[in-house]
Amino acid sequence: MKSMDPKDNENEIEKLSQMLSKLQDIYYKKKEHLKELELEISELRDVLNFLSSLISGKSFHSADELYSQKVLKKTNSFSEDQYFVEEIPKEKVEGTNIKRKIFSKS
Repeated sequence: MKSMDPKDNENEIEKLSQMLSKLQDIYYKKKEHLKELELEISELRDVLNFLSSLISGKSFHSADELYSQKVLKKTNSFSEDQYFVEEIPKEKVEGTNIKRKIFSKS
């Protein structure tokens, strides 16, 4: 066995205590830093979720607009076709730009 005198033993304990103190300081600083990073991550996640919902909303909104416009065009073209019910013979319209005769229901 090694025999240590009390002075060496005291120095060893003091060095170990200083190391422990430094390690504890580092531990608590890192722990605090980790909390800050978790908060930042949470804030970034909220921003990403908001942007994602905004993009999704715009995407579905555009698709809805396109669908509505397509349906509206189909409705309009169907009603326009109803006005042109009878073809005019080519001999009657020669020299004019009229291609069809339009009838009204009055």
